[in-house]
Amino acid sequence: MAQDEKTPKKLQVAQQAELSFAARVGKGKIKPLAANESLIYTYLPTKVRKFGFPFLLNSSFLTNAGREELHDDRKWNEWLMEQAGEKIIEWLALLANTEAYSDQVLLLLPSGNSTGGNLANHFHQAFQQRAGHVAFIPGRNGKLLKANETLVDTTGLSEEAFISPEAVVAYFNNIQGAAFDEGAFIRTSVREPHRLERLHAHFFELDDFEAFVTSEVFRMYHAPEQNYKLIKYLQSQARNSPEWTHRLRSIPFIYAKGKKLHPPGALCFPTMEYENEFGEGVTLLHKAVYEAVEKDIEVRQWLEEMGVKEPSDEAYLENEIIGNIGNCITPANYKKVTRFLFEKGKKGELSFRHYKVLHGLLLMTTDGSMAAAQNCFLSDQYEPLLKLEKVHRSGRYVTSGYIEHGDLVSEWKSFFLRIGVGENISIVALVGSEHTTGGLVPRAYFDAANAEDNASRRAYPHLFRGGNWIDFSKISFSEHATKHEFAMLFWEQVLRNIDSRSIATTAILEWGHFHSKERVQNYIPWSFRHEAIFPTSTGECLMASQVFVNQPEIVEIGGEILPVISCKEVITDNWLKLIPLRTKLELEDYLKVLGQLAKQAVAEDGFRRKSERKQIGLVYDKLAKELLGYSPDKREALRV
Repeated sequence: MAQDEKTPKKLQVAQQAELSFAARVGKGKIKPLAANESLIYTYLPTKVRKFGFPFLLNSSFLTNAGREELHDDRKWNEWLMEQAGEKIIEWLALLANTEAYSDQVLLLLPSGNSTGGNLANHFHQAFQQRAGHVAFIPGRNGKLLKANETLVDTTGLSEEAFISPEAVVAYFNNIQGAAFDEGAFIRTSVREPHRLERLHAHFFELDDFEAFVTSEVFRMYHAPEQNYKLIKYLQSQARNSPEWTHRLRSIPFIYAKGKKLHPPGALCFPTMEYENEFGEGVTLLHKAVYEAVEKDIEVRQWLEEMGVKEPSDEAYLENEIIGNIGNCITPANYKKVTRFLFEKGKKGELSFRHYKVLHGLLLMTTDGSMAAAQNCFLSDQYEPLLKLEKVHRSGRYVTSGYIEHGDLVSEWKSFFLRIGVGENISIVALVGSEHTTGGLVPRAYFDAANAEDNASRRAYPHLFRGGNWIDFSKISFSEHATKHEFAMLFWEQVLRNIDSRSIATTAILEWGHFHSKERVQNYIPWSFRHEAIFPTSTGECLMASQVFVNQPEIVEIGGEILPVISCKEVITDNWLKLIPLRTKLELEDYLKVLGQLAKQAVAEDGFRRKSERKQIGLVYDKLAKELLGYSPDKREALRV
């Protein structure tokens, strides 16, 4: 302080300073100041409002002559702001020990969004540091907690008799590697606990609920006999919250027979015995749960609205297959379940939505493994338009074992095509996320789509962190086009059978809790720019930006030296609008060709082929024509 020449002498040698805070109170309630009401005082009011504190701050700050600004570069002011950042926490701790204001202390926490510049930085750094060392937050057990030792349960579950607080604590300790106990919970009556987020308090929120109920910890602490009370609680939460209603449809929070948790749409009421013609049943509510639910008409009606059904063929289809598409097929039941669907399809009892979901149905393939229908191709037995089985042996081909005596192969073929099995290289529509399209589409595409800049993402960045479903399109089997031999066949079929103008440039991304939609880049044009799926004359698959178009002149000059796309079909201008292939040879390309030919000549004791001499002639002819347009640096490169 003494070294700051701008600070008055009397302050340089001062031994103490006075600092005071004031909160507005009306009818016994703290009322935070709005940003335009929050003045800094120096025993008299200044005109300084930019700090935006929810309280008044008074001290011997140094101001300019008009009392319009605090001097931002004075050590004295910096020190006072640091003291204010520390003392505000101690003041809140005092208020937290009062009966009148303990539930309101968080209303006085500064937001951290001020535009106070250097002095604000000094305040907030001291504030953050002190908040981690002083207990000022009222806990449920009557003690005060430090911010980073506080657990905020915004769901209220830990206060209910059917969910032990120990369960929430054990879950949090398990995922965070922490050592909380029940004393970590903030008192429920404390207002606006979300203000503690910037102080690194820990939160148990609706977003954590699904992971919580699917954890081993939850099953350890929650018995089927308690499940009705949980259902009743969630019903009351969902009554006035579309978000809760939407989320709960997919969360497994209801006990079924066998003490397994399921989402509502995967369950049936145990009102009757049911078995379909293949001996398969439906998943029923646990007896203890059903007995309690049956006595509560309101809860039973809510469960029906959430998707719990009466046992039937329809319930079997919706619950056991459509609602459980990733797990309904096993090596033991694949024939029975698939035939059930096949027969339903023949009777016209499958809707467009059913067929769409069945793209994810696991099918048995010719190599004995199982793969989603949308990842499979018809084996030659089904007479596909393009017989790939003997050409691309590593593909996933549907086994002919589904066909039984009396079946028409054409009907099985039609069924498999409707659930997404391929018979030709074509554009296919997909809906999914990085978690549901494994092996088909790289995660990088979903990351890029979620990262696209738009107004929605700027407003709600936390809802674009992945997991969002995208309605997009891809070219079938493009995931195998990284292999040179198959890539040549792939592009031959693409260029023959697909009109480039039919490829959509955008896709639809669903985000948020209410299926809001945002346009993002489609996968096909993204893959053309970012994936190494283009076979080249050098025997490797590269990204489009590394590959030359197969124009006759480029093919003649490049030969097997430059990476020219290996394809019988010439790439048209319409395709080049989508595929950023290189269309022009540059000086370094000519030099590469000459250099490689020279090496070959030395190795082979002279040029062996007329084509090599022709290549050299073509290169020199191009250089002669383009020389005048070269920069001095390029001309120098030619001399070297």
